Amino acid sequence: MVDEDGAVVIPKELVELVAHEGAEHELHESWVFTEVERGVRLPGLSPPDGEAEARYGAWRSRAC
Repeated sequence: MVDEDGAVVIPKELVELVAHEGAEHELHESWVFTEVERGVRLPGLSPPDGEAEARYGAWRSRAC
């Protein structure tokens, strides 16, 4: 991948892992954004504390 900031090179043996982790990260970021829009304070969401992890896990199981 190349953009105005530079290039990222991913070894082919890591492509699937990076793609999976990237998709999971995007899903989590979307959830955090939604929570903040609902008025939840960012501390505890990012990085997630135990309560946030449990809420995210429940949300993810319903969303996916």
